Amino acid sequence: MKEIAEWFVIALTSLISLIILGMVFIEFGAIDTTLVAGIIAFVGAIIGGFLTLLGVRKTIKNGNEIESYKIFVEQYQASLKATRMFIDATNVLIKNYNECEESYNELLEKLIEKFNEFEGILDSATLSTDFFYNSIVEYYDFLTGQQDEVNDDGFLSGLEGYKEFEPKTDKCITILKEELKRLREEILNNNPSKI
Repeated sequence: MKEIAEWFVIALTSLISLIILGMVFIEFGAIDTTLVAGIIAFVGAIIGGFLTLLGVRKTIKNGNEIESYKIFVEQYQASLKATRMFIDATNVLIKNYNECEESYNELLEKLIEKFNEFEGILDSATLSTDFFYNSIVEYYDFLTGQQDEVNDDGFLSGLEGYKEFEPKTDKCITILKEELKRLREEILNNNPSKI
């Protein structure tokens, strides 16, 4: 619809220019080559200006699409990295807790360290979408809240904490995977090679 309106403006401008040209010929009665050259240059400038405008707008639109594509790719890569680190870290806690190698409290501390370390889960999540980052932060708040609630012996209350940990972890992983899927679809839909 927009392009039709743009072409309509060009056609209308050309028509008005031709009408002005006809009126000038009627007014002066004689054809002066300088006047004809000036009118032709005027009409050419108007048409050339509109064609240039269309070309610049198309270039800007394509540039924005390419930039959006790059942002989606960067967000997807950061989300993928954070999700992998998240799954690895939570799997280590689940495995070690089930094998009773360490108390739940110790494992919880190690998991929180994975979130806080340089280029850890939280750092990677900051480069992703707001929704992804907020999901990670909500889970992190859950972990730190659990850490405050778990006793130092960590076993009886750790068992209760672990019963909360597992479904919360599964829910967070599902949310993160859905966000990865949405980002992947955005990448496919905004692929600049379709331009």
